[in-house]
Amino acid sequence: MIKTLKIIKVFLLLFILIGCGKAYYFLKDKDGNLIIPKTSYKLYTKLSSCSSIEGTYLEVHRNRYKNENEPNEMIVFYNDGSIKEFLANEQGVPKYNIFTEGVYCIEGNKIYIESFYPVNTLGRSFTPIILEGTIKDDEIILTQFRDVIVLKKIDNPAF
Repeated sequence: MIKTLKIIKVFLLLFILIGCGKAYYFLKDKDGNLIIPKTSYKLYTKLSSCSSIEGTYLEVHRNRYKNENEPNEMIVFYNDGSIKEFLANEQGVPKYNIFTEGVYCIEGNKIYIESFYPVNTLGRSFTPIILEGTIKDDEIILTQFRDVIVLKKIDNPAF
């Protein structure tokens, strides 16, 4: 009996340690966009020592096949270290009103972008992902999981 109780406690402890990673829960605005406090970002503490850029960058190349109807990624960078990521057409017009917020940090020619992505299909809990890339002239080469995405600066007066 005592041995069985110890085994159950060990399995319960392992389940808690393995299955319960850090997940974040956020409110959404009327358009369905997440409302994320700045203090939730790991990069937020480094923002004061980071360089900044301002502008809109649109995906021009990806190292994998894309369907004709698959939208491009568009990232709008702001001077305060924040970003908004949209899905857009080839002219840089957002396809939906929904965007993903995040923060970025530039150190030399390296750029780090942190955003929150859904942990499950329900989209109720989120985990932070930090992407790394390099800046060359008016292009950003970003590694996103297995994809290598080339973003090029565009003139977009809407942002």
